[in-house]
Amino acid sequence: IAVILLTPILLARLLFMVKNKNVLVLFPGILELLILTILKSIFRINIYYDAFTSFYLTIVEDRKLIKKNSFTAKILIRLDRMTVKLSDVQIFETKEMKDYYSQNLKLQVFNYCIIKSSREINSPIPAISSSNFREITFWGSFEAMHGLDYIIDAAEILSDRSEIRFNLIGNGPYKKYIQESVIKRKLNNVVFFDFLTKDLNKEDN
Repeated sequence: IAVILLTPILLARLLFMVKNKNVLVLFPGILELLILTILKSIFRINIYYDAFTSFYLTIVEDRKLIKKNSFTAKILIRLDRMTVKLSDVQIFETKEMKDYYSQNLKLQVFNYCIIKSSREINSPIPAISSSNFREITFWGSFEAMHGLDYIIDAAEILSDRSEIRFNLIGNGPYKKYIQESVIKRKLNNVVFFDFLTKDLNKEDN
């Protein structure tokens, strides 16, 4: 049913694409990739895929909903590989995510680009007085591709700035590694929290 409903919409949009021949497919986008691959030679389009995350990484390694060596896990790996093979360019938000695809999925050669968010653009640290306490907070899943290593590097660089503290909120497979890194570097400006409970009021959050 989804194929029947989606195909006419894609066809209509492709017909009106006179100058722009680049198509962006957002995650998860498996169905769109399959249809566009069939139509690719007809409309001469380039497919850009937004690799927001990996199916295998999210479901198997992070959330641990499926065992690693199970049949379903192998299907998820094939889905990840398929997104690379069916698209012309993979779009990643971090270098870590790109490296995960290269190393864990054994895809050493493929076209990609890394589009960083504005918060990752380097800028000089403004000088602030000791009376102006600053808290830098990460809230999310502890995963390698979320750039947590860079946060710890920043905390180490700013370790002599007593007015700056880093709050890391959440859980995940990468949390233990980050905690050990903080202990090894003897950082006192990094504080860990678990996810806040759902029964807290908005004011408490």
